[in-house]
Amino acid sequence: MTYALRHLSWMPKRMFTIGFQQIIPFVSFVPFVPFVPFLCAMNQRHSFFFGCLALCMLTPLHAADVSWLQHTSPKQLTFGVGNDTEPAVAANGDIAFQSDADGFNRLKILSSDGSLRNVATPPGHAIHPAWTPDGNLVYAAINPNQTSTQAIESRSQDGCNLYLLSKEGITTRLTTGHWRDFTPTVAPDGHTLWFATSRNRAKIGDGSHLAMINLQNISAPVTEFAFTSGGNFDAIASPTISNDGKYICWSQIKGTYSNWRLIVARTSDLTKNAPLSDVNMSCYSPKWSPDGQFIACTGYKNGDLGWGIYIFEPRAKRFTRLDTGSGNSKNPVWTPDGKAIVFENNSSGLYKLYQIDLTELVPNPLPPQQHDDVKPRLAQRLDLTNPQSPAIVNSDGERIIATTVKDGFYAFNKPPRLDFGDNTFYLKATFIIREFTKESQVICGCFYPGFYLAWQFHVTPDQKLAFASRSPAKQYLGLFSINKLQLNHEYHVVAVHETNGTMRMSIDGQPPLVTQQTKSVTLGQAEKLVIGSSGGAFHLHGTVSAFECGLGYPSNMPRPLHLDEIFNEQDH
Repeated sequence: MTYALRHLSWMPKRMFTIGFQQIIPFVSFVPFVPFVPFLCAMNQRHSFFFGCLALCMLTPLHAADVSWLQHTSPKQLTFGVGNDTEPAVAANGDIAFQSDADGFNRLKILSSDGSLRNVATPPGHAIHPAWTPDGNLVYAAINPNQTSTQAIESRSQDGCNLYLLSKEGITTRLTTGHWRDFTPTVAPDGHTLWFATSRNRAKIGDGSHLAMINLQNISAPVTEFAFTSGGNFDAIASPTISNDGKYICWSQIKGTYSNWRLIVARTSDLTKNAPLSDVNMSCYSPKWSPDGQFIACTGYKNGDLGWGIYIFEPRAKRFTRLDTGSGNSKNPVWTPDGKAIVFENNSSGLYKLYQIDLTELVPNPLPPQQHDDVKPRLAQRLDLTNPQSPAIVNSDGERIIATTVKDGFYAFNKPPRLDFGDNTFYLKATFIIREFTKESQVICGCFYPGFYLAWQFHVTPDQKLAFASRSPAKQYLGLFSINKLQLNHEYHVVAVHETNGTMRMSIDGQPPLVTQQTKSVTLGQAEKLVIGSSGGAFHLHGTVSAFECGLGYPSNMPRPLHLDEIFNEQDH
């Protein structure tokens, strides 16, 4: 580990401050950052040999947590020196995987007849193989001569980029740039390639988002879907597409102290998504089953002895863990017929590939459910009809005149109706920033007993917009814009802090940025509402022309979809 860390200058600096269960995936080949897969064997070169396939013996059934899934004991597929990870199964049964037997990650293919062959790739590390339906191989390759930080600083065109190797042995480069393009997957129709990318992220640690390439026109621009917050370790990885192409699932982490979660959306609109896994469970590397009914992934929850393979049935809202034996099991992938799962396991001391046959897997989707919409309720709105006497007005038309008015700063003591409790609440503001400073600049905020600015909009010293609130332990909970703000531009921002801790923020009508935080402090009677400053410091060098707050979801940021609503065909 010590040796590896010396060579990972492109790794997010805060990665090693997170909890044990968040660290483990990175140490053992989690796909978020493409440099980590070779973390266990960077300083040695080893000889490699490959043993014969394990005998396909009849093995006893292992009952899963519920009766709808049963499977055989795992059988080992690869042997020898080095770690074999990130399997991908082709339509003809060939298994591509990455192996670090010689100190670098190289791609190899295990044929269905048991033979093994190397894959010719550019110099450096080759990782994250993925098959097209017609048998071409897509993968990511890392420039061996520089770290990701060095690539960003030099604006190199050789970061971690994607390639396609045809059946005829012709290599085509799909992406260029100093960023990281990784964890590719090809849609079942073969027309589109989805992947995670750090494009347009200013620095290491700014996370990643989804992107797509049209494989029928690879010269066309890459389509990006940047709806996650930049910074604070917010990232997306490992997209997977359902068999009918209608749905996508990916793994996502929202903040340093969060778990990886599975998110499901329609491919027609990725911003309308819903979590599949619970916030208290860590899940990543999802793979959709060939029939579109199930999702396999790497997972860990309290009580588990290590990382394991979980099977989710999204439409039934149920999941179970496979019995893969001792050690950590990760990165599952389905065989083309959906009757087996190939994965990696380190019970031998090294990660090797194994296969489990599924003898029973019975779908049982639930019917669509009814969900009540949370109607918004205006609490207070800024009224600047009389600039000399600004006021706030509630839904009943009751006005409260500002107690302090000074150079664009307004304060309202003991404002009523801001006792949001632990319910979902929203903020809206329209503002212009005239000058950036070395300090934060408060756009609006509210004081509660014992809590300084329990919620607020503010401009950060690095010129980004922040939506922030406080946890019961007074921890700062923040969501930040990806891009820097521009001077003299009128911004319209709306944000929501949900009961479960999810924070959403939309700027100028753009798709909302999202982060998962802890619950907000329970908000009782407010002490003071401030606009344009915190009161004694953090003055806004600009103007606020509109402000509003209230309960529920405002019309321009509707309630997020529930999981069953994602799959409700009537909504298509």
